[in-house]
Amino acid sequence: MKTLVALIFLSAAFAFTAFSEEDDHHHGEAHEHEEGNVGPGKAVTKASPDKGFQLSEAAIRTLGIKTIVVEDPANIPSDALIHYQDMVGVYWLHDGWFKLIRPKRLEPGDQIVTSGADYLRIVELDLFTEDVEGHQH
Repeated sequence: MKTLVALIFLSAAFAFTAFSEEDDHHHGEAHEHEEGNVGPGKAVTKASPDKGFQLSEAAIRTLGIKTIVVEDPANIPSDALIHYQDMVGVYWLHDGWFKLIRPKRLEPGDQIVTSGADYLRIVELDLFTEDVEGHQH
């Protein structure tokens, strides 16, 4: 039931914007934007193709997001791993921003998501995947 509620919450709360493949989390400033269902008082409070996205405290509670601090980047809990396409990633939390990165980019002291990461993937896809409406095969 909790999964169904979370999926309904996600599908109703997030808007589509442009997609970026950027994956390096140790770089310069990004340009933040607020569009559609992104902004104060919404589930997603900020979104940036470079930085990732920020969630409201209510959304974090609803999705059951839990994090840990990485001690040894070579020993990442399997619960934290997200398998997509032919890659593996983890959701890194930095200054309130969630960002999918490759585990090899982690450093001791980084914070990663261990519970609710699958929901974050749905959020990210909704935010940063172009709407392909009208595309037919």
